[in-house]
Amino acid sequence: MSLPFEGYRHFIAWATCLYSPDQYSSILIRPLLCHLDVILGASGSDWRFRHQLPVIISVLKWFHEASEQSVPQIVAPEAFYSEAVSDLSTEALYEDLSRWKEANTLQRSQQFFLSAHPFLLSAAGKRNLLQVENQLQMVQAATATLSYDAQQRGFVFDPYWVLAIDRKHMLQQTLQKIDKAAPGELRKQLKVVFKGEDGVDAGGVTKEFFQLLVAQLFDVSTGMWVDMGPNNTLHWFNPSCAWNHDGFHLVGTLLGLALYNGVLLEVDFPVAVWRKLLRQPLGLEDMVDKETSRGLQQLLDYDGNDVEDIFCLMFEQTQRAIKKVTKEAHTRGLSLIYFSTAARKREICWPDASDLNNNGRLTSAFCERA
Repeated sequence: MSLPFEGYRHFIAWATCLYSPDQYSSILIRPLLCHLDVILGASGSDWRFRHQLPVIISVLKWFHEASEQSVPQIVAPEAFYSEAVSDLSTEALYEDLSRWKEANTLQRSQQFFLSAHPFLLSAAGKRNLLQVENQLQMVQAATATLSYDAQQRGFVFDPYWVLAIDRKHMLQQTLQKIDKAAPGELRKQLKVVFKGEDGVDAGGVTKEFFQLLVAQLFDVSTGMWVDMGPNNTLHWFNPSCAWNHDGFHLVGTLLGLALYNGVLLEVDFPVAVWRKLLRQPLGLEDMVDKETSRGLQQLLDYDGNDVEDIFCLMFEQTQRAIKKVTKEAHTRGLSLIYFSTAARKREICWPDASDLNNNGRLTSAFCERA
């Protein structure tokens, strides 16, 4: 469906302005999802040949993009989940995903792929599909080392990447071994061995390894993180930690390895980190400090021209290190350090990554590995 840009823009403006969030879901999204479920349910294995699917899903995609680009989001992502898509067999979904990955740009524009519309698939369905894809990659990585052993008169290969470490030096040894490992080795199934222990890794040892390592990595004493949020339960990048990029790389690598090996970890990042990983825009609603968020929103909503006198705000950034709180003033090239009427929208809506000191570089070091 090639709607001209102006037509698309007006269509989205109409949909987002006319309806409340409840109406957006009940009037625009649910009828399309019901129709989609009926078509998929009646099609069986021939769903790829139903000409109605691209039309319905294209319109749903418009609504989904409009919701995602709105601040805050109009409806939750779960509002777009299709039961019929999630009920498709994992084999059919993986076949569609493989075809989509192998297709070039022209083929993707001419053919229809469900995998190009992941917003329709539930979180459980995505997890199952990811596990199947990871298991196949593990098999491919293992068979890539296949060789013939003349003494045994047969082919041999090692299906695992064995990580033998000491509990006392787990963090340092893990970092060293990951740095030395070839990419092909990391794609094998992980098998953890604690030196001096007789436990056989049937999945439980690997899970324990990740849990212990994450507990060490996210300890405030490492200097990499500052605790924030309600009861200090969330972790954020310490902007003063410019000396431990290897540590942030390790965190990203370990989270990727855990997901790749089917281990779910309890990592308490603010929503902003996950939105950055998804390349989604950030807004005031993503701030952990809700009091500051409300204050900035009040500043944006204020219509007067006497911001300096009413709010008495300064360009000041508060940083919490391990044992102290520091404040740094920013002039941003302005003649006055006080928050001015002319500067308020620019400073709140378009913050520069450099204002966060090293946070921009640290989150990039983490995200490129996660």
